[in-house]
Amino acid sequence: MHENILNFIKELISEKTGKPQSEINADTSLNDLNIDSMAVLDIVFDLEHEFDVSFPDNLGKLQTLNDIVNLTVELKA
Repeated sequence: MHENILNFIKELISEKTGKPQSEINADTSLNDLNIDSMAVLDIVFDLEHEFDVSFPDNLGKLQTLNDIVNLTVELKA
């Protein structure tokens, strides 16, 4: 499950930033990828639809891809 979600997020970020997926890993900071709060909302929206989850309104603690993956897995449980 983790790997599927991570790959989905990597694909989204690659599309949004133009950065190759090979340069994006679970520990990559959203700031390092120049992902702003609006882009995070886009990613979350896509994840909600893809994995049938609902994220909380406060997403401030999401700093890395791994944070997004872990929260998505937690919400799927």
